[in-house]
Amino acid sequence: MQYNHFRTFFFISGSSLCVIWLLMLGACSPSRMGTASIHALQDGTSFPHAIIIHQTDEDSGVDAEYHWLDAHYPGYRLAKQSMVKYHRKPYDLLEIVNVSGTDKIVFFDISHFYGKGIKY
Repeated sequence: MQYNHFRTFFFISGSSLCVIWLLMLGACSPSRMGTASIHALQDGTSFPHAIIIHQTDEDSGVDAEYHWLDAHYPGYRLAKQSMVKYHRKPYDLLEIVNVSGTDKIVFFDISHFYGKGIKY
């Protein structure tokens, strides 16, 4: 009889832990993570994680791309730049070589400024 009480207690405790775990998991969802965490996901490593450039003209947009690279990869060397479309959105892909000699491709979402002209 005592064994059954222990078993019921263990089941309830295990269920409670499961509920607590699910609540903690839900608290980490992107809608509750805040701006800093969402921006951390935008690290430029792929199309879904592309750096979003919020400039509204091409001149300041391109400047923002290079400013981001300077801040995150000081001393980098640009190897190649290309514009591609992915899911109907324009992206700049900048292939760089960092100071340790590692090749990287950095993805930028340029949809806010692409085709908006250059300011003179």
